[in-house]
Amino acid sequence: MRKNILVLYVLSFCFLTQAAQVFGQAPESDYPKKGYIGVSFGSSSAVGAWATNNTGNIYATGGYNFDILYGTKFSKYFGFTADLRVAGNGSELIYDPSGGLTISNLGTFSYVGIMVGAYGEYPLTKRLYLDGKIMIGDLTFTQPGFNINYTDPSTNTTYNNVATVNSASSNAFSYLLSIGLNYDLSRRFNIFWNINYLGSTSINFTSDVTITNPSNNSTIDQKINNNYSVQTINTSIGLAWRFLAKQS
Repeated sequence: MRKNILVLYVLSFCFLTQAAQVFGQAPESDYPKKGYIGVSFGSSSAVGAWATNNTGNIYATGGYNFDILYGTKFSKYFGFTADLRVAGNGSELIYDPSGGLTISNLGTFSYVGIMVGAYGEYPLTKRLYLDGKIMIGDLTFTQPGFNINYTDPSTNTTYNNVATVNSASSNAFSYLLSIGLNYDLSRRFNIFWNINYLGSTSINFTSDVTITNPSNNSTIDQKINNNYSVQTINTSIGLAWRFLAKQS
């Protein structure tokens, strides 16, 4: 699935590039743009192995993404772009209740960081633009912590927090592919919508674990490791303030 998504975005961006060359007489904008700064908010869907429901493993569910975006053009159609992204996804963890184990205080996945790259913008009308971005960055991902409780089947007694797994953070190289539409609301402001795919290299999380013996409250400290890559498909809507190009 990830390969198909990557091919789709690459083809979309190639179309954007070729459109600028083939359709050289693009409609002239009412407000020629030099760049932008904007904010957006949207939904996030976890995909791939990260979203696979396996007993005993944390997996990601739906979430959100918030972006502060900046761009400046170095030619008529193309420019440099940067994105400060803050995002989070819900989490689930399934244990076999027949073994007496239950989960509580499960947190959420989150990630934050700055990505940079190139963007292209091709006018479809005087106020509507096709927009594409390719970005890379080093993002900080956080895996949630949780508590494990145990119910003794012989006495039906529940012991809370027999194990505490702390949250863990790690950095990973990440990339983002985006395509969307921008529409000028006025001379300075435009509204935009995009769909984007974010992926990462494999991330190694090392979590501190404290195991408690309920009979005497003695504890043992251990570490556990999890490795997986993150993939999300996101949709966002936002508002941007545009820098106007100088007109001769």
